Amino acid sequence: MLFNPLNLSLWRFPASLILGLLFIGILWLLFHYYRQKRICRFLTSPALAILSSILIALMLALEGIWGIDLYRTVPFIVLALLFMTSLGVTTIKRIYYNPRLGFLCNHVGLFLIVWGMFFGAPDYFQAHMVVYKNQKESIAYSENQQTIPLPYYISLDNFEVEYYDDMKTVRQYHSKLNIEDTIYDICVNKPAFHKGYHIYQSAYDRENENYVVLQVVRDPWLWVVYIGIVMLAIGSMLLIFKPL
Repeated sequence: MLFNPLNLSLWRFPASLILGLLFIGILWLLFHYYRQKRICRFLTSPALAILSSILIALMLALEGIWGIDLYRTVPFIVLALLFMTSLGVTTIKRIYYNPRLGFLCNHVGLFLIVWGMFFGAPDYFQAHMVVYKNQKESIAYSENQQTIPLPYYISLDNFEVEYYDDMKTVRQYHSKLNIEDTIYDICVNKPAFHKGYHIYQSAYDRENENYVVLQVVRDPWLWVVYIGIVMLAIGSMLLIFKPL
Protein backbone atom coordinates (compact mmCIF):
# COMPACT_ATOMS: atom_id res chain seq x y z
CA MET A 1 0.00 0.00 0.00
CA LEU A 2 2.83 2.38 0.86
CA PHE A 3 4.26 2.23 -2.65
CA ASN A 4 0.96 2.28 -4.53
CA PRO A 5 0.78 5.32 -6.86
CA LEU A 6 -1.61 8.02 -5.66
CA ASN A 7 -4.25 9.65 -7.82
CA LEU A 8 -2.85 13.16 -8.29
CA SER A 9 -5.78 14.30 -10.43
CA LEU A 10 -7.58 15.30 -7.22
CA TRP A 11 -4.97 18.03 -6.68
CA ARG A 12 -5.11 19.73 -10.08
CA PHE A 13 -5.34 23.48 -10.55
CA PRO A 14 -6.48 25.51 -8.67
CA ALA A 15 -5.83 23.13 -5.75
CA SER A 16 -2.19 22.66 -6.84
CA LEU A 17 -1.53 26.42 -6.83
CA ILE A 18 -3.29 26.93 -3.48
CA LEU A 19 -1.27 24.11 -1.89
CA GLY A 20 1.97 25.46 -3.38
CA LEU A 21 1.41 28.97 -2.02
CA LEU A 22 0.25 27.55 1.32
CA PHE A 23 3.48 25.54 1.53
CA ILE A 24 5.57 28.70 1.01
CA GLY A 25 3.55 30.46 3.71
CA ILE A 26 4.14 27.60 6.15
CA LEU A 27 7.90 27.80 5.49
CA TRP A 28 7.92 31.51 6.29
CA LEU A 29 5.91 30.99 9.50
CA LEU A 30 8.16 28.12 10.50
CA PHE A 31 11.25 30.30 10.20
CA HIS A 32 9.60 33.39 11.70
CA TYR A 33 8.52 31.69 14.91
CA TYR A 34 11.10 28.91 15.28
CA ARG A 35 14.33 30.26 13.76
CA GLN A 36 16.17 29.94 17.10
CA LYS A 37 14.78 26.48 17.84
CA ARG A 38 16.33 23.08 17.25
CA ILE A 39 13.77 22.26 14.53
CA CYS A 40 15.08 25.06 12.29
CA ARG A 41 18.70 24.08 12.92
CA PHE A 42 17.78 20.54 11.88
CA LEU A 43 15.92 21.66 8.74
CA THR A 44 18.76 23.94 7.61
CA SER A 45 21.50 21.38 8.21
CA PRO A 46 23.50 20.31 5.11
CA ALA A 47 23.22 16.68 6.24
CA LEU A 48 19.41 16.71 5.86
CA ALA A 49 19.54 18.31 2.40
CA ILE A 50 22.19 15.86 1.19
CA LEU A 51 20.48 12.79 2.64
CA SER A 52 17.03 13.66 1.27
CA SER A 53 18.42 14.48 -2.18
CA ILE A 54 20.35 11.17 -2.30
CA LEU A 55 17.22 9.21 -1.34
CA ILE A 56 15.16 11.06 -3.99
CA ALA A 57 17.80 10.31 -6.64
CA LEU A 58 17.82 6.65 -5.57
CA MET A 59 14.04 6.38 -5.87
CA LEU A 60 14.11 7.99 -9.32
CA ALA A 61 16.79 5.52 -10.39
CA LEU A 62 14.67 2.63 -9.12
CA GLU A 63 11.70 4.07 -10.97
CA GLY A 64 13.65 3.89 -14.22
CA ILE A 65 14.73 0.31 -13.49
CA TRP A 66 11.37 -1.02 -12.33
CA GLY A 67 9.20 1.09 -14.64
CA ILE A 68 6.74 2.15 -11.93
CA ASP A 69 5.61 5.61 -10.89
CA LEU A 70 7.46 5.98 -7.60
CA TYR A 71 7.16 9.77 -7.82
CA ARG A 72 3.44 9.40 -7.02
CA THR A 73 4.00 7.28 -3.90
CA VAL A 74 3.84 8.45 -0.27
CA PRO A 75 7.58 7.89 0.48
CA PHE A 76 8.68 9.98 -2.51
CA ILE A 77 6.22 12.78 -1.71
CA VAL A 78 7.43 12.88 1.92
CA LEU A 79 11.09 13.01 0.81
CA ALA A 80 10.36 15.74 -1.73
CA LEU A 81 8.52 17.82 0.87
CA LEU A 82 11.37 17.33 3.32
CA PHE A 83 13.95 18.42 0.74
CA MET A 84 11.89 21.47 -0.28
CA THR A 85 11.35 22.40 3.38
CA SER A 86 15.09 22.23 4.04
CA LEU A 87 15.90 24.24 0.92
CA GLY A 88 13.11 26.77 1.54
CA VAL A 89 13.93 27.44 5.20
CA THR A 90 17.65 27.70 4.35
CA THR A 91 16.88 30.27 1.64
CA ILE A 92 14.66 32.33 3.95
CA LYS A 93 17.34 32.18 6.63
CA ARG A 94 19.98 33.51 4.24
CA ILE A 95 17.65 36.28 3.04
CA TYR A 96 17.11 37.29 6.67
CA TYR A 97 20.70 37.18 7.86
CA ASN A 98 22.98 37.57 4.84
CA PRO A 99 21.22 38.37 1.55
CA ARG A 100 24.00 37.86 -1.03
CA LEU A 101 22.62 38.05 -4.59
CA GLY A 102 24.52 35.10 -6.03
CA PHE A 103 23.51 32.80 -3.20
CA LEU A 104 19.89 33.93 -3.33
CA CYS A 105 19.61 33.40 -7.10
CA ASN A 106 21.03 29.89 -6.76
CA HIS A 107 18.81 28.84 -3.89
CA VAL A 108 15.63 30.57 -5.01
CA GLY A 109 16.18 29.19 -8.52
CA LEU A 110 16.67 25.65 -7.26
CA PHE A 111 13.64 26.00 -4.99
CA LEU A 112 11.45 27.18 -7.90
CA ILE A 113 12.57 24.24 -10.04
CA VAL A 114 11.70 21.67 -7.36
CA TRP A 115 8.56 23.55 -6.23
CA GLY A 116 7.25 23.88 -9.80
CA MET A 117 7.91 20.23 -10.63
CA PHE A 118 6.34 18.97 -7.40
CA PHE A 119 3.18 21.06 -7.24
CA GLY A 120 2.84 21.08 -11.03
CA ALA A 121 2.84 17.27 -11.24
CA PRO A 122 -0.98 16.96 -10.90
CA ASP A 123 -1.46 19.36 -13.86
CA TYR A 124 1.02 17.57 -16.13
CA PHE A 125 -0.13 14.93 -18.55
CA GLN A 126 1.18 13.16 -21.63
CA ALA A 127 -1.13 11.27 -23.94
CA HIS A 128 -1.47 9.98 -27.50
CA MET A 129 -4.22 10.40 -30.05
CA VAL A 130 -4.87 9.00 -33.51
CA VAL A 131 -6.11 11.43 -36.17
CA TYR A 132 -7.28 10.25 -39.58
CA LYS A 133 -7.13 12.30 -42.76
CA ASN A 134 -9.98 14.78 -43.13
CA GLN A 135 -11.46 13.76 -39.79
CA LYS A 136 -11.70 15.64 -36.49
CA GLU A 137 -10.55 14.22 -33.19
CA SER A 138 -10.58 15.62 -29.64
CA ILE A 139 -9.93 12.56 -27.45
CA ALA A 140 -6.44 11.58 -26.31
CA TYR A 141 -5.48 8.43 -24.39
CA SER A 142 -3.01 8.06 -21.53
CA GLU A 143 -0.64 5.09 -21.13
CA ASN A 144 -3.30 3.22 -19.13
CA GLN A 145 -5.88 4.02 -21.84
CA GLN A 146 -7.67 6.64 -19.78
CA THR A 147 -9.57 9.06 -22.03
CA ILE A 148 -8.50 12.70 -21.87
CA PRO A 149 -10.75 15.15 -23.75
CA LEU A 150 -9.02 18.16 -25.31
CA PRO A 151 -10.73 21.58 -25.33
CA TYR A 152 -10.72 21.63 -29.14
CA TYR A 153 -10.77 19.40 -32.22
CA ILE A 154 -7.72 18.49 -34.32
CA SER A 155 -8.06 17.50 -37.95
CA LEU A 156 -5.43 16.15 -40.36
CA ASP A 157 -5.57 18.10 -43.61
CA ASN A 158 -2.51 16.55 -45.24
CA PHE A 159 0.35 14.16 -44.59
CA GLU A 160 3.62 13.78 -46.49
CA VAL A 161 6.62 11.46 -46.15
CA GLU A 162 10.08 12.45 -47.36
CA TYR A 163 12.49 9.69 -48.43
CA TYR A 164 16.21 9.53 -49.04
CA ASP A 165 17.51 8.89 -52.56
CA ASP A 166 16.95 5.14 -52.22
CA MET A 167 13.20 5.89 -51.88
CA LYS A 168 12.99 3.35 -49.05
CA THR A 169 14.47 5.02 -46.00
CA VAL A 170 12.23 7.64 -44.39
CA ARG A 171 13.94 11.00 -43.98
CA GLN A 172 11.11 13.01 -42.42
CA TYR A 173 7.33 13.12 -42.27
CA HIS A 174 5.07 16.15 -42.01
CA SER A 175 1.51 16.58 -40.83
CA LYS A 176 -0.62 19.59 -41.64
CA LEU A 177 -3.01 20.01 -38.73
CA ASN A 178 -6.06 22.24 -38.56
CA ILE A 179 -6.82 23.37 -35.01
CA GLU A 180 -9.66 25.88 -34.69
CA ASP A 181 -8.99 27.19 -38.23
CA THR A 182 -5.27 27.60 -37.47
CA ILE A 183 -2.91 25.57 -39.65
CA TYR A 184 0.18 23.96 -38.14
CA ASP A 185 2.83 22.13 -40.15
CA ILE A 186 4.48 19.76 -37.68
CA CYS A 187 7.18 17.13 -37.98
CA VAL A 188 9.54 15.28 -35.66
CA ASN A 189 11.17 17.77 -33.24
CA LYS A 190 8.92 20.56 -34.55
CA PRO A 191 5.71 20.46 -32.49
CA ALA A 192 2.69 22.72 -32.54
CA PHE A 193 1.65 24.71 -29.46
CA HIS A 194 -2.00 25.63 -29.07
CA LYS A 195 -3.75 26.88 -25.93
CA GLY A 196 -1.33 25.32 -23.46
CA TYR A 197 -0.83 22.00 -25.29
CA HIS A 198 2.30 20.87 -27.13
CA ILE A 199 1.40 18.54 -30.02
CA TYR A 200 4.21 16.32 -31.31
CA GLN A 201 4.45 14.04 -34.32
CA SER A 202 4.83 10.54 -32.89
CA ALA A 203 4.07 7.93 -35.59
CA TYR A 204 2.00 7.34 -38.70
CA ASP A 205 0.23 4.70 -40.75
CA ARG A 206 3.16 3.10 -42.61
CA GLU A 207 0.94 1.02 -44.90
CA ASN A 208 -1.58 3.49 -46.30
CA GLU A 209 -0.59 6.83 -44.69
CA ASN A 210 -4.21 7.39 -43.68
CA TYR A 211 -3.60 8.51 -40.10
CA VAL A 212 -0.98 9.92 -37.75
CA VAL A 213 -0.31 9.33 -34.07
CA LEU A 214 0.18 12.55 -32.11
CA GLN A 215 1.67 12.99 -28.67
CA VAL A 216 -0.13 15.63 -26.61
CA VAL A 217 1.70 17.18 -23.66
CA ARG A 218 0.38 19.73 -21.19
CA ASP A 219 2.72 21.22 -18.58
CA PRO A 220 1.36 24.60 -17.38
CA TRP A 221 4.00 24.89 -14.62
CA LEU A 222 6.92 24.66 -17.04
CA TRP A 223 7.43 28.44 -17.01
CA VAL A 224 8.11 28.26 -13.24
CA VAL A 225 10.84 25.69 -13.86
CA TYR A 226 12.31 27.87 -16.65
CA ILE A 227 12.45 30.89 -14.31
CA GLY A 228 14.24 28.74 -11.76
CA ILE A 229 16.78 27.57 -14.34
CA VAL A 230 17.48 31.16 -15.43
CA MET A 231 17.93 32.26 -11.80
CA LEU A 232 20.22 29.30 -11.17
CA ALA A 233 22.36 30.25 -14.16
CA ILE A 234 22.52 33.92 -13.09
CA GLY A 235 23.44 32.92 -9.55
CA SER A 236 26.21 30.65 -10.79
CA MET A 237 27.69 33.44 -12.92
CA LEU A 238 27.52 35.89 -10.03
CA LEU A 239 29.34 33.43 -7.77
CA ILE A 240 32.03 32.90 -10.41
CA PHE A 241 32.71 36.58 -11.04
CA LYS A 242 31.90 37.77 -7.53
CA PRO A 243 32.40 34.92 -5.06
CA LEU A 244 30.83 35.00 -1.64
